[in-house]
Amino acid sequence: MNPDYNGGQLLALGIINALADGILQRQTLAATLAAPGEEAAVALALLRDFTSVADPKTECLPIVYALGRTGIAAMAAHFGDRATVEQWLSTQHHAVRQADRRQGIHHGPDGLTIQVAMAFSGEPWPAADQSEDDRAADLDHRETLVTRDLNRWVRPQHAGTDMHELLISQAWFAALMTGYAVQFDAARMRAYLLDYSALLIARTGGIRH
Repeated sequence: MNPDYNGGQLLALGIINALADGILQRQTLAATLAAPGEEAAVALALLRDFTSVADPKTECLPIVYALGRTGIAAMAAHFGDRATVEQWLSTQHHAVRQADRRQGIHHGPDGLTIQVAMAFSGEPWPAADQSEDDRAADLDHRETLVTRDLNRWVRPQHAGTDMHELLISQAWFAALMTGYAVQFDAARMRAYLLDYSALLIARTGGIRH
């Protein structure tokens, strides 16, 4: 795992942490964003500042990958098997598309959030006889699919807005799946986020200013 990905994962966990209270309190995303806590409000403001200037094809991509993989890891822990995860995602993808049509949403982020998760859905279950080279090629292929879908979806004139909405959608999905994986236990969820963040900080050599 390279430093760029570790950094993306760390930023992803920061966004998830900003939304965690809403998940634990079983609020909607809209309610969570409307009245975030003080720390969450700061984190969400920083995210908006970041996406307003970040390049979607370089600076945002590691976060998109990381959020997709975080959601899938939580789904694997919750559901336990690949077939169930993939069936759930397929059903959810259809439901999101239908809901967007009914509501007249032409460029919503939720469909892409599910597509990204679908691209990474097989990663927790690599083939037993898969070589390291084959595994690396498989990971690259999954990231290539996500990059293609992202590039098709992001509008160049609205890249900052699109990326902000996508990362929020992805983080909410990942946080919700993590909530299910820890049975919405606040202590377990906070411990997971803190422990994983500490690990990633160690891997990247600490926070650099």
